[in-house]
Amino acid sequence: MNADPALLGAVAAVLLLATAMLAAVETVVGRMNVVRALRLVEEHEDEPARATSLLWLAEHRAGALDALLVATVIARVALATLVTVLVLDATSSWWWVLAAAVATILLSLVLAEVVPRTVVLRHLDAAGLLLARPGRVLVAVFGPVSTACVALGRALVPRRHEVSGPHAGDDELRALNDEAEEDADELEPEERAMIRSIFELGETLVREVMVPRPDVVSVPEGAPIGEVVRAAVDGGYSRLPVHAADETDRIVGVVYAKDLLRRLATQPELAGWHDLTRPPTFVPETKRCDELLRELQAEAVHLALVVDEYGEFVGLVTIEDVLEEIVGEIVDEHDQEEPLV
Repeated sequence: MNADPALLGAVAAVLLLATAMLAAVETVVGRMNVVRALRLVEEHEDEPARATSLLWLAEHRAGALDALLVATVIARVALATLVTVLVLDATSSWWWVLAAAVATILLSLVLAEVVPRTVVLRHLDAAGLLLARPGRVLVAVFGPVSTACVALGRALVPRRHEVSGPHAGDDELRALNDEAEEDADELEPEERAMIRSIFELGETLVREVMVPRPDVVSVPEGAPIGEVVRAAVDGGYSRLPVHAADETDRIVGVVYAKDLLRRLATQPELAGWHDLTRPPTFVPETKRCDELLRELQAEAVHLALVVDEYGEFVGLVTIEDVLEEIVGEIVDEHDQEEPLV
């Protein structure tokens, strides 16, 4: 082979550095949000070019990440090809080629992935300002290529229920909230706590907010209507679980106090109330509270019975229990407040 091995080695080293820089820029674009970039624009008015480039990357994240992905693939393929050529020029043994490939992968993983990403994550603002302009140039160069690749992919693969636009995950939304809190002094502590509670709702399980089985008040299905009404009035309950006459842990329905009162007011001669029982809604104790809230809203149900992994009745949860995780304790006219001492 006529190519100078030293020259090829130098080119391979440059490609390795280029891959490391691409990983760093990709980390900046992936972690930088618009709120944080706007703050950096305000803080660096003396050098607006870098900050505005960073803001542009944050605003065009999806397209920028596509372009950087194309550039990274090209750099890695070129690096692997050069290493293969260098090894084959030195020896004809494919074992050496395999060893060189493994060494290249490990070297790239450490020097061109782990190290740059770790450094950027520890110094995101400084790295963002440093890499913003080179990153924007890279996006401008490889953007048309990535656009063509995306268009080709859409032509080859039919689109079904495709949703366009960037998507923010929970971590990014938390970051946006943290950035907004830093710049929004007018937010009251209660408002900040409420916003954080909304995020935490997706991490809270039903068993953490439910009323446990020993504290649940239920009525037997054969009880007199007066006894059922008295249980609802004494406890201040608008809904009561109904259990089987011979088995308190077997819930067969839910009865609404308003239905009982309407029966007593309009048809007092009818002592029965079994026909007023509504089918119960059961949910697993491991369900997340945000999922439960959406489910109860969709089914227009305010109360659900909680079961464990064996289907055993272990508690009761209401929409009010879930909402209290967001807004705090809700006290109504039926709740007994502890006297202040």
